[in-house]
Amino acid sequence: MSALTVRVLAAGFERTLAEGPVEQVVPASGLVVSVSGARSKNVRLDGRSVRLSAGEPGLLAVDMVRSTGFHRLVVDGQSFWFGTEDAKLGLAGVADGAARRAARLRTRAFLSGSA
Repeated sequence: MSALTVRVLAAGFERTLAEGPVEQVVPASGLVVSVSGARSKNVRLDGRSVRLSAGEPGLLAVDMVRSTGFHRLVVDGQSFWFGTEDAKLGLAGVADGAARRAARLRTRAFLSGSA
């Protein structure tokens, strides 16, 4: 079985997600989530059960045009986070918040000895 790879494609952007804290931000738009190497086609996005398309990679089309903020995708028990921001409104705070959240999680991991 190949390694699990999760990508988000949105408005000319392609970002590979890492398990754990938010490090990637894409425009709030229609987007496609691409998942390679998953054992199951059943995943959860923001707490809702959704199904990837058949084939490899499994694809999921999502309308995030009006969805600014952080999103959690759970694939095979692993959590992948990404942010969406509305460029029209200039919500650069989403990216700043993502960086702060990632730094907090890295600090917690270091202090707990799991880093």
